[in-house]
Amino acid sequence: FAADSSDDFYRIVHLDNGRKYYSKEWIIALINEMAADGFTHLQLAFGNDGMRFLLDDMAIETDTKTYSHDDVTEALKDGNVAYYDFGTNELSEAEMDDILDAAKAAGIEIIPLLNNPGHMDAIVTAMNELGIANASYNGSESTINLENAEAVAFTKALVEKYAAYFAGHSTMFNVGADEYANDKYSGGSMGFGHLMTSGKYQLFVDYVNSLNTIIKGYGMSTVVFNDGIYFQGQTSYKFDKDLMISFWSSGWGHYYSASAKEMASIGHPMLNTNGDYYYILGVNDAYTSGNTTTHEGYDYTAAKTF
Repeated sequence: FAADSSDDFYRIVHLDNGRKYYSKEWIIALINEMAADGFTHLQLAFGNDGMRFLLDDMAIETDTKTYSHDDVTEALKDGNVAYYDFGTNELSEAEMDDILDAAKAAGIEIIPLLNNPGHMDAIVTAMNELGIANASYNGSESTINLENAEAVAFTKALVEKYAAYFAGHSTMFNVGADEYANDKYSGGSMGFGHLMTSGKYQLFVDYVNSLNTIIKGYGMSTVVFNDGIYFQGQTSYKFDKDLMISFWSSGWGHYYSASAKEMASIGHPMLNTNGDYYYILGVNDAYTSGNTTTHEGYDYTAAKTF
């Protein structure tokens, strides 16, 4: 598949390097194929359920505690094994250096993705091992409790370490922010709906905005997936307008965000992201075309049915 490179649009390949380990050699080969076919960016989801890239210095310091490099590294490795053990589970910093060098030589920009506060299975397991009590949201295996100050502080410190590493290499950093606690609340409006009905959605808004402050502090734009932003069309909540929205799904049933048109009108930069092209290892979803539902006067085309 060759991309038309005759204009200034981003042409991005998303590689879910979190759910599945891919080697340095495999990723560099992909980068070279992308360059030959006219693509511009590789979104490398190293933190998405699994945590497949570890820095040389993984020490984490919060206001109340310091976690050593060895303890954090071992806990994250254990988290990866618990999520899915590929034998080799993580890229090293030296390997990522080589990937970044290869991408620069090929004219491909890397968009790092460290998904939070959900899709954090390996990190939540690591927090438990590190002694952070009640880190997860109502027993979720993937999502932190935004009322747990130490879990929040640990996650933000982790995000900042990776933002510091990718600063100067990338202009965008994706923090995900999608599908909150969907392993715990799998029906209807799922985790975001539960946040709203329990009066805690503002915690999510504040958390995402705080991540934006971290990422911008390192000279990058913050990318988020759309589904939890202005959930159920609730645009009265005040997300930072410079959050770049990766619009991947119009939703289904009671699970939907504001429309792309609404988000753009608020002032958000937009990335048109096609969820139909997203292959998830071990998941067999059914996809349909032309399946529409209407929410508050807007038409949404549902790409995914369950």
